[in-house]
Amino acid sequence: MSDQLIQTLKAALNRSCGSESRFLAAISGGLDSAVLMALLAHIREEMSLEIVIAHYDHQWRPESERDAIFVMEEAARYGFSCLLGRPEHLPEEAEKNEATAREQRYEFLLQTALMQGCPVVLTAHTADDQVETVLHNILRGTGLAGLSGMKPVRSLDSEVSLVRPLLDVTRAELESFATEKKVPYREDSTNQSLDYTRNLIRHEVLEWLESKGFESNRESILRLSRQADDIQKSLVWVVGEVLERAVVSLSEEEVVLASEVLESLPRHLLRELFVELWRREGWPRQQMGFSEWDRLADLVQKPDRFHLPGRIDCRHKRGKILLTREPG
Repeated sequence: MSDQLIQTLKAALNRSCGSESRFLAAISGGLDSAVLMALLAHIREEMSLEIVIAHYDHQWRPESERDAIFVMEEAARYGFSCLLGRPEHLPEEAEKNEATAREQRYEFLLQTALMQGCPVVLTAHTADDQVETVLHNILRGTGLAGLSGMKPVRSLDSEVSLVRPLLDVTRAELESFATEKKVPYREDSTNQSLDYTRNLIRHEVLEWLESKGFESNRESILRLSRQADDIQKSLVWVVGEVLERAVVSLSEEEVVLASEVLESLPRHLLRELFVELWRREGWPRQQMGFSEWDRLADLVQKPDRFHLPGRIDCRHKRGKILLTREPG
């Protein structure tokens, strides 16, 4: 098992990172990231890697400070430098949600990667995380982009990429490695709380399916995700061509599209076109579901004005679609 995991990681890094050798590894201290740190320590010399560890303490839980100390101590034991991030102020209860946490964490990782000169950020997302992401997206109301789940590689900005080298590895495989190699890790008490959607999917939906005899449900969902990703790539190419023709003007704050270029596009392609536009602009998509994308498709056909999550003002005026991100 250990040799197989090591080879999987090396192959993923070679495939996704090319000649890059300096990485920022996002380590929470939980099972998945603790194993990732152990694996990186094992291959560091062989692959001539420079590794910087980054840990973000959301300060949601009383034990979070002990998690941060644990990560710093483990990083030092492996000979890695470790950088710690925290929010500027203690979060209010209303701020304690998955979307806010994710946004804060990725902003910290991006800024740390830029300061440390690391063009690649590594995370420990697994195949189990992929399954939960796909189901979460389905419940939110997703198109093919959401059905295809997380990408092995995505851009955080023009200088930094996010790479998920364990995305084809199951959590059970990481548990076996941790047991075999005696890798210490921390248990997050919030992982059992059903207040968070991912935990609800993990502990209620998936466990219920398995209890009813659908033991292969995870692999079925992953297979569907891969098929959706193949189709999505084709759609992105098609809508990308149309998008290039439709753009009238483009700035950091506003995108203007010619509605006449889009009017003949089938509705499902219109939705995918706006998903691709949001992705290119780096606008937040976490709170965007089917109804929001469908409302944008409506906007192509008729004058209207409305706001979408992320402070995006959308309007159709005199044959133009104006999408403006308002200052926060």
